[in-house]
Amino acid sequence: MSSHQDCPEPAIQRLLAEPAMPEHTTSSAFRTVAALTDGHLDPLQTGWLLDTQHRHGSWGGAIPFAPDRCLNTLAAVVALTEADRADPDDGPDVLPATHAGVAYLWNALSGVREDDPRRPPHFATHLSILLHRARELNLPLPYPNLADLVATHCEKPLAPNDSSLCLGTVEELETLWTALTLARSEVPGELLRQSVAALGVPSGDGLANTSAGAGGGAEADRLAILLALRGYCGLPVDQDLIGLLTSSDVDPIHLIGALATDPGRHSAALADVLGQLRDHRSESAYWQHRWHLSPYHATWLALAAADGLDDGVRGDAVDWLMSTQRADGSWGVGGGTVEETAYAVSSLLAMAPGSLVMRQAVAMGMDHLEAWRNEPWPELWVGAVLFAPRRVVRAAVLGARYRYSRWLGEQGAEHSCEVLPAGQ
Repeated sequence: MSSHQDCPEPAIQRLLAEPAMPEHTTSSAFRTVAALTDGHLDPLQTGWLLDTQHRHGSWGGAIPFAPDRCLNTLAAVVALTEADRADPDDGPDVLPATHAGVAYLWNALSGVREDDPRRPPHFATHLSILLHRARELNLPLPYPNLADLVATHCEKPLAPNDSSLCLGTVEELETLWTALTLARSEVPGELLRQSVAALGVPSGDGLANTSAGAGGGAEADRLAILLALRGYCGLPVDQDLIGLLTSSDVDPIHLIGALATDPGRHSAALADVLGQLRDHRSESAYWQHRWHLSPYHATWLALAAADGLDDGVRGDAVDWLMSTQRADGSWGVGGGTVEETAYAVSSLLAMAPGSLVMRQAVAMGMDHLEAWRNEPWPELWVGAVLFAPRRVVRAAVLGARYRYSRWLGEQGAEHSCEVLPAGQ
């Protein structure tokens, strides 16, 4: 990562030129098992799974999240057992790992909340498929206790022998989220236009599948984001599609951006959705949404979407951001992270920090971002399981640097990309 004494536009252009590829997201036990082509793990995959098991027996992201840990652990236990049964005389001893995984699942599966809005898309479907494979292996799991969850929330009918796993929805949208992250950082639309145009002309064909829940809302959110981006980049926007979105399971944070492409036409709906955004605040200070574990991400998106439309949406966001900054200048729900720090800095910048205390918080946050040197990124994004889309995280850091440089320029700094030293 270059110093933020260098203007970030060239780095943004290089990032946008990169193709979306699977290796841009972090690996997981679930993704490894889902991607198997011949049905069984190879020795390298087996070794990787054994090396990445957590001490208490689970697999999954660095930040504990029950649905993520359960799917990853169940996938790992099933795949390791299948490989061991297929060739019991070859390879490492997997029984200690699978026994620990089964013991973990007995306790953890009961902790999956049916009403958790952040439950991964198709969670019950994936759980059903993996439980079917576990039954065939006679793994000792609490099948009766999970019958209601699977029956009530399974998103598609399953054939008795259905063993396919899909990788979810959000992982496939890295280019979309990268562009949105940069647009919400006020990177000029002309820099993003080519990437956004390459996403295609949106249609409302998928809105029929936007029933309640994270899986159902994926298409509505995707369409709202794409329409907002097209408007931001000066591309044609089908306003009739935006009208359809208002009756779908779309997140208000994303719907605001779409409605704002023609605020005169959608003034009534925009006022209603801004009211929803105020109502959705937690403790009148921050937001959460279904695609990310961290409230810093949703809070930044909400503040950026409402900027210039309704400053009353902010509520106590400034106080919350200031009170949760860590001593090293970072922010984060499970320890300071570069991604969450970028969102928090961008949130403060969206509110035009004028006080010395706010300026100091922004400068400390930027110092933390510039000290970052390829430390691991915790998996904070909710897809089929938790993951970290590297391009999106890099876009968040570059977006914070871009917005900071612009803010310095507006303050009359001699060099618009020059760092304001901490304490000044």
